[in-house]
Amino acid sequence: MKLYREGTLLRCSSGDLWMITEITKKVWGKPPAQLTYTEVRLRDSYITQSPCRFVHYDISVNTTELVSEA
Repeated sequence: MKLYREGTLLRCSSGDLWMITEITKKVWGKPPAQLTYTEVRLRDSYITQSPCRFVHYDISVNTTELVSEA
């Protein structure tokens, strides 16, 4: 899986723009750690973290659109 760089813009199905601000490793439940994107919604600066594989899956099924790649 090719990771998107920090600064990449994504548009979700509701039309909101999100920016990837950080790529980290985080333990979700049991180890091992998974690669995680920290994303900021540009409309209101809401911050969320999602495992990278979830974001890539959303793009593959067209619920999220890649707007620009940094």
